[in-house]
This record gives sequence, structure tokens and C-alpha cells, in this order.
Amino acid sequence: MSCVCVIIFTVIFLYFLRNLYLPEAVALYGKYARPGPWYWEKRGIFMLLLKLRKYRSEKNAAKSADGGAGYGVKSKADIKDMDCAQKLEKTPKAVDAVYFNGSNQQGAYIVTALSRRPKNVAQMVLFVQLPGGDLLQLPEHPDSTVYGCDSDVHDAGGLKLECVTPMKQWKITYDGKLRKGPRNEWKDNEDGLVNAKLDFTWTAYTDYYDFDVDQHPATISDAVAKEQWSREFFQTLKDAHQTHYEQFGEWIGTVEVEGQEKVELTMRGMRDHSYGKRREWGDFHRYGIHMVHLEDGTSINLGKICIPDMLSDLSIGYVMDRSGKKEAISVTDMSLPELGEDGIPPKGYEINFEAGEKKYLMQVEVLHAPIFYMGFNWEAKIFEQMIKVNVNGQDGYGIAEFLYRWYLGSPRPAKESFE
Repeated sequence: MSCVCVIIFTVIFLYFLRNLYLPEAVALYGKYARPGPWYWEKRGIFMLLLKLRKYRSEKNAAKSADGGAGYGVKSKADIKDMDCAQKLEKTPKAVDAVYFNGSNQQGAYIVTALSRRPKNVAQMVLFVQLPGGDLLQLPEHPDSTVYGCDSDVHDAGGLKLECVTPMKQWKITYDGKLRKGPRNEWKDNEDGLVNAKLDFTWTAYTDYYDFDVDQHPATISDAVAKEQWSREFFQTLKDAHQTHYEQFGEWIGTVEVEGQEKVELTMRGMRDHSYGKRREWGDFHRYGIHMVHLEDGTSINLGKICIPDMLSDLSIGYVMDRSGKKEAISVTDMSLPELGEDGIPPKGYEINFEAGEKKYLMQVEVLHAPIFYMGFNWEAKIFEQMIKVNVNGQDGYGIAEFLYRWYLGSPRPAKESFE
């Protein structure tokens, strides 16, 4: 027995000695962290911490709205306090952003977003693709910054996104000019502008998915364990945290475009809401996020995020069906370095993933790929790809949003700065 103990002790001692002298794994392309010598120990520790935080949060649910939001802990106890325009934090780069996309089998796609920022600045997106028609986009695009906005609601530049019933219904309206596109280079002119109106009611048909508490612990622990740990690393994670939640719903409404007949549309798609103390587009190297709905009623989010020195290889996502069941994605072979690391996303590809105990194969076909830039100095270039998918034999539609860090600046002079 003593001999067995000596052998076990020796093996453990040699293992720890080996790990002490092994160098950290070199990041792929200098950006994507890879498992190092203490990966499994770090993963286990962080997963335990997540479960402990979630347990404490659920035990003291009424006290969870104390500003201590983060991995495993909700930001608000009441959904009425979550699903509304938030009071911006008194920090230079605070954010309160809402986003909607919708699509259907006939080839209609609409994407819109409005991000409230300090100094009455908003970052705004609107793309309208009607079946067989031209792509329509905001006059400012590919820039997304607008000034002199309402500081208390999601209302800017003719676009209004208004919560009617928390986590159930929103109104989406736009009244202004749109430009026939796509236009991927910014010019200060009025070429191709037409008057347009959008009037939609968006009604949820799924529960909401809160990334603070619903994300699979395996994917978060995997991403954190790959990074080099330090006091500064965990402080950065805390400071950069944003509450983010999503749900799928149905659009019903109309689009009016100058010179064309009014179009009545019914679509399905995802909406999200993010808020926090800091959003810095320059932090991202890349991300790729798929937001799709299938013809059988299944809703899917699947993505990868790379924020170097923070979470450089984070898998995210979920699968929800019309019955209300939701499963976090636990495993995926999605790899950003293999999906357009050269700066151009692929037009067709496949991704495997698992949620619950079920395996999925998603086949993606890109139909349209308008772009826009985020940040005063265009720190990020985003491909808002309108896609058709097939998942385990079921056809579906949606958006694949691919972000790239942009280093060449903006040709449009900024009127403000968050610094």
C-alpha cells in the first residue's frame, strides 16, 4: 500500500513540476489563446466558481439587482427593469443597445439597431432587403454614428425602438430617407435617397436567453482557462462586463418606399438588448454570430468571439424550440481562423455543434452581405450577412454577423469623442 502511495505522490509531483516549467501556449495568429499547461485545473476551478455564484444568486434572487451582475448572476431581479431603456452609467463609454433582425422564406430581410451612448450620441443601423428589390440602407451608411439624439430612449435619426410589454412586445418604426445600396464607401452626398416608412409590431414567441446566467458553464470555463490569469485579467473581465439577453419573435407590419407600393410583411427573427459600463469596439479582433430561425419553429444562436487578452476564443449560443425548451450550446467546431481570417467571410460553410444531448450540423449560404463600421474612427468593420441555412434537414433563414477589427480609420470627421 505504501508503495502505491509513493507512486501516486511521485506522479502528481512530476506532473506539477512539469507544468511549472512548461511555457504558456503561443496564441494562434497572435490573437487566439490556446490551452496551456494548467488548462484543465483552471477550467475546473472556474466552472466551480460559476456554479457557486449561480447557486448564491438563485438563493438570494430578490437581492440580485444590486449591480453585481456577471457570470452566473442576473443584472436585475425584475424583467421590467431589464427590458427598457437603461440609465447610462456615468462612464465615458457606457452603452445601452437594442438590436432586431427579421427574415422570411420569400427573401425579405430587415436589420436594425440603436445603441445609446454618452454625449447624446447614437450608433444606428438599418438595412431593408425586400424580395426582388434593391437593398436599402441609412443615408449615413457605411458609417453608423448619429449626433444630437434623445438621451433617454431608443429614438434617433427617424428610427424608434420602443418596448410595449417587457419581454413580450416592441414597436419598430422608421420615418426618413434610405439610400439604394449597397454602399460600402462613405461619401457626403444624397445620391440614391428615397423616402421610406417602416411600421412593425414585434411579438416574442420564445423565452429570453440571459447570457449572465443561461450560458453553458463549459464554454465560459473553456475560454477563461485558455487565458493567462492575473489580478489584472479578472479586473478587466469585471470592468468590461455587459448584460446581454436575446429572444426570438415575429414581425408583422408594413414597409413604404417612395415610388413603390406598400408592402405587408410577416417575418421572424431575433432581438437583443445589451447594457453596461463600457463598450469599446477596438477591443475586438473578430467575432462571428449566427442568428437563425428554422421552418419547424426552432431558434438558434451560434457564435465565436475573439477579444485578445480577455476572452479570445469564446463559444456562445443556444437552441430554443416553440415549446419553450432552451438548451445552451456546449460544444462547437466553429473556428474563426478558418472562417475568413483574411478579412472576407466565406459565402458557404458548415458548422457542427451540440446543445443538450443533441448534435447539429448547420450549412450556411450567404445571399447578401452589406457592411457598416462602428466607432468614431471606424474601429470595427461588420458584415451583416443575410443567410439561408439548413440544420439537420430543416431549412431556415437569418443573419450571420461577422466583425473584423479595422485599422484604417474613418473618412468622416467625428464631431464628438468619448475620451
